[in-house]
This record gives sequence, C-alpha cells and structure tokens, in this order.
Amino acid sequence: MVHNFKRDNELVEKVEQYIRLANPNDNDTELLKSLIEKYEDATFANWIDADEFVADSISDFTNSFNFPDDLVAKKMANGHCTLQQSFMRLCMKFIKIMSEKKYWDARNEASVTTAQKIMEAFGGKPIGLPCI
Repeated sequence: MVHNFKRDNELVEKVEQYIRLANPNDNDTELLKSLIEKYEDATFANWIDADEFVADSISDFTNSFNFPDDLVAKKMANGHCTLQQSFMRLCMKFIKIMSEKKYWDARNEASVTTAQKIMEAFGGKPIGLPCI
C-alpha cells in the first residue's frame, strides 16, 4: 500500500517557531531546516516501507553531537499518554534488539552493554507495553 505524504503547513510552522524560540546553534538550525526540506519533498512511495522513512528520519535527526535530545525527550514525555506508551514500546523493542547484537565497536559499545544490563534486569524477557 502506497501512502502519499502531504505537506502539513501547520506542522512546518510549528517547527519553524521551535527553531526561532529555541534559539539553537547554527548546526541545530541547519539540521532542523534540512528535516523540514526532507519532510516537504517526501512521499512514502519513495521509500520501500513507511517504517524505513521513520527510521531514517530519526537517524537523520540524531546525526549530530548536539541535537536537542533533552528538549525532545521532555516534549515526548509531556505528549499524549497513548503516544508516550507507543514511543516507550518502540524504545523497549530497540533496547531488546540492541542487547542481542553480536558485534559492536567503540561507537555503540555503551549502547549495547547498557541494553544488555536493562534486559538482564528484566530477566531477558521482552518488555511488553500494551497498546491502549
């Protein structure tokens, strides 16, 4: 199934307001502007799957040593309760997959070992969060 990805002018305006209000440094501003451009030009038809588009967008956003992770985490934690649960479910699945990695290097070693410790704390069982 192919879904067209339309420009959401309201969302673009909110992101532009965020850029003005947050007063990010030049790298953050350029990153956010490039994400808007990518969003404006994107169609799901250009991607194999919608999940690939989402994963690549998250990767693009976090591809900076100074992306506003504290701000994004706070915004996500103060969002709609159902969305918090859905995002947390995604995070838990990511942690499980990271904990199962057989190969890593210095760039992601802390992520892998931390994920392994989290999974050990849960007895190695998948951490399920219901969709309500």
